[in-house]
Amino acid sequence: MGPDHPDVATSLNNLAELYGTQGKYAEAEPLYNRALEIDEKFLGSDHPTTTTIRNNLAEIYKKMGEDEEAKKLEESSPESLDLKTVLALVAFSAVYIFGRKIA
Repeated sequence: MGPDHPDVATSLNNLAELYGTQGKYAEAEPLYNRALEIDEKFLGSDHPTTTTIRNNLAEIYKKMGEDEEAKKLEESSPESLDLKTVLALVAFSAVYIFGRKIA
């Protein structure tokens, strides 16, 4: 695992989240940016994990008063899935992973 591995992006995102909860937005922002860069490269810009990091970064920008940066990120995110679609995806995932029917 190298510095550009998706697991590194997950760790960066988690650390940035911690900084964000502590109000350390300036410390969180570059970590989210690096995590986003890694995941966009390896997972693609529409991957759910990439979208989560992009949304986390947008929230940090809002908290820092950088509304234009937040808006750019939000506009570049894919449309949110509706609840029925999410539930269907979860059900299909469970069937795939566990190989059993869902009642």
